[in-house]
Amino acid sequence: MKKRMLSILFVLAMILTLLPVAAYAADQAAEVTIGEDTTQYETFQDAWDVVKNNTTDPFTIKLLADVTLTESLKIQENVTCTLDLNGFTLRQNATKSPFDIYGDLTITDTSGTQTGVVTSEAVYAGKTPSIQEATSGFICVRGGSFTLEGGTITGIQVAEGMQHSVVYLKSSSAPFPLFTMEGGKITGNQCTAVCVANGSKFVMNDGEISQNVSNSPGGGVFSRWGTVEINGG
Repeated sequence: MKKRMLSILFVLAMILTLLPVAAYAADQAAEVTIGEDTTQYETFQDAWDVVKNNTTDPFTIKLLADVTLTESLKIQENVTCTLDLNGFTLRQNATKSPFDIYGDLTITDTSGTQTGVVTSEAVYAGKTPSIQEATSGFICVRGGSFTLEGGTITGIQVAEGMQHSVVYLKSSSAPFPLFTMEGGKITGNQCTAVCVANGSKFVMNDGEISQNVSNSPGGGVFSRWGTVEINGG
């Protein structure tokens, strides 16, 4: 009888030991994977501060909850980052260079629901409309590469009468930026979806660009001295 009671108490002690860990894990906002090592963080910013200067190892930062940011997410040169929305929403409310890419960024959504969203509650100033491309973008690729594999980029707003873009490929010298669309959606934005400028390149293999409305030069894909390759989607 005594042995049985001791066994029951031991099991209960183990359960009580595990309870705080489970509660703590439920409060996490993001996890970072580098190689085979995965670490969870209470806030997205905590996770990002750890890896943002990692130029030696590709890493994945995965959302574990909806996240709101107020500062620019800068992908530095030689940094290779995968942002996994995991079915959650990332609200990037920074008003200056929300996504500033010099290295390599991939946005994907590995959730079964495929409900991951990138959006913003900010209204961007943009520029006065002209026959040229918008010289600003929610995601600005300045020399590295951006790949969209999954998730929906939507709800990007621009000030009334002004010109802006969701993805802007900007460079005046090599290496020129590259945007590859392998999936996902760019839809429901109040600006041009993709602006391809000055030797940069956009390759669309899959995905959807739809229902974007722009003051100028249209809501789809605009190229000025850039290359556009449409293979699917």
